[in-house]
Amino acid sequence: MRRHAEGKQSVREEGCHSASDKVFYCDQCDYRARQSSHLTRHRKVHTGEKPFLCDQCDYKTVQLSNLKRHKAVHSGKKRLSCDFCDYTAGRMSELTEHVRTHTGGKPFVCDQCDYRANRTRSLVRHKRVHTGERPFSCDRCDYRASQSGDLTRHAVVHTGERPFSCDQCDYRAGRPSDLTRHRRVHSGERPHLCDLCDYRASQSGDLTRHRATHTGEKPFSCDQCDYRAVRPSDLAKHARVHTRERPFLCDRCEYKTARSGSLKKHMRRHTGEKPFICDQCDYRSTTLILLKRHLIKHTGEKPFACDECEYRTADRGNLVSHQKIHSREMAFACDRCDFRAVCAAYLVKHKKTHATERAFACGLCEYRATTAQNLRSHTKTHLKGVKLFACDECDYSTTASVYLKVHKSKHSAGKPFACDQCDYRTKFAASLKTHVMRHNGEKPFECELCGYRAVEKGRINAHRRSHAGVRPHACDLCDYAAASANHLRQHRRTHDDDKPFQCQLCEYRCNFPSYLRKHKLKKHPAK
Repeated sequence: MRRHAEGKQSVREEGCHSASDKVFYCDQCDYRARQSSHLTRHRKVHTGEKPFLCDQCDYKTVQLSNLKRHKAVHSGKKRLSCDFCDYTAGRMSELTEHVRTHTGGKPFVCDQCDYRANRTRSLVRHKRVHTGERPFSCDRCDYRASQSGDLTRHAVVHTGERPFSCDQCDYRAGRPSDLTRHRRVHSGERPHLCDLCDYRASQSGDLTRHRATHTGEKPFSCDQCDYRAVRPSDLAKHARVHTRERPFLCDRCEYKTARSGSLKKHMRRHTGEKPFICDQCDYRSTTLILLKRHLIKHTGEKPFACDECEYRTADRGNLVSHQKIHSREMAFACDRCDFRAVCAAYLVKHKKTHATERAFACGLCEYRATTAQNLRSHTKTHLKGVKLFACDECDYSTTASVYLKVHKSKHSAGKPFACDQCDYRTKFAASLKTHVMRHNGEKPFECELCGYRAVEKGRINAHRRSHAGVRPHACDLCDYAAASANHLRQHRRTHDDDKPFQCQLCEYRCNFPSYLRKHKLKKHPAK
């Protein structure tokens, strides 16, 4: 955090002549004080300086009084306990302030909107939503924050430091408060109670959002669109949609996002971390939502029911796909032919088949194509009898083996996760897991309508479209239409007379690289 000048205090007299009437102003925010010592102490909030250290643990603080209260934890001195959770306090005022997080008492009111807070410091933070003030600045980049906690979380992007570790999984946190919240995932503790129903939450923010379901109140409005939010923090996150700000950066790849939660989920793709554990089997997941879906398998519960037949399912997406069988709802119509689609996205893709412009021209004949993929497929018709060296990880092929080696290096660069059964490498642990399933023949995703099984959920979703009659991907060389872009790519090769993909270990030739991969696994597994 950027250091501020330690020079003379900024002092102004507001029409008073007594020295005791002097007001000391912070030159970084709206804070003012009657005593210079208070201003000096306040400035440490901006600089991040915490000179008072506990000699028994890693705790450090801005004020000596805070350190004295903290030391009571080590002294064994009797502390005041909260009746709702395990929180303890050294002073009654601290306990009273904490209890309001459970009871919902909010005596501090914003003078510019309907916001109410249970703590004065929460009100101070909230007011920055109106002023746009961001007094906390990073000393390594241009990032600025309205709250010191946001700056602390941001600093981890540069340092990578996460000193607080969970004793039940591999999770590590940059702040003890983040670790406390994480531990509730394991303990199931939900200390925050709704006073209008039986709802309980593990975090106070979740309770705030829940209460809005009773009141319908959303006091914070976006000044650029109609969005309204329950909390100022939600509004601040939404504002990034307009500003395009993405302050949360992955330190292992180029990924960046507007939300810290999205970054946490992304990081699990690198680490393979699965902190959410089923208590009835060995299943682990990267998100709480996936764990909840899994738990339904143990209970047999199928809460999503079709209102036109007896079909029930554990997944909302399955129900949506099923209902299209009844409705055959095709609300989006093509204005050039009889094609109709379930959603606008499918119609947009279909309309491309009517495009008159064929921007991709063959250099060997007069053929022109609407897409580069179509042109590549066509070009192979000029290569009959020519041996092609094909990549077994993508659709790339070449007439020279040396070019294939150069191309394959692009697949392996920066890919730390390697398959122990073949040469496959990937950036993500999750992708490796999916790949290994293909070796093992494991297909965890099943269509509830016909029993079809697949390795990837995306393939199941594409398969379901065949039940709904949705085939948005049309061939521009014949009347064929496919439910997925991948199936269309495979079909287009049927227009090619030759088999350009040849095995380098035998005389086998085929139309598709996927056939070549299967051939190598079956006929040449050791090579």
